[in-house]
Amino acid sequence: MFSLIGPKRFDVPWKELESLGWIAPAVCTEVRVALGDEQRMAYAMAEPPATPPGRGHVAGEVARARRPARSAP
Repeated sequence: MFSLIGPKRFDVPWKELESLGWIAPAVCTEVRVALGDEQRMAYAMAEPPATPPGRGHVAGEVARARRPARSAP
């Protein structure tokens, strides 16, 4: 377990903490954003590393799809 403030007191594998309910399980999905040749070259050559074009739009769509439905008051 990592410590952001103060000394590290003990070491526990994160999977063990997850199985005990101390850490929420993570669900990861790879989403690829298509880039044209010019965009791909600009992205690869960017200093410092760049955010791929279209990432914000895709992230917003994923967040909207995962948002729980609101019930009417």
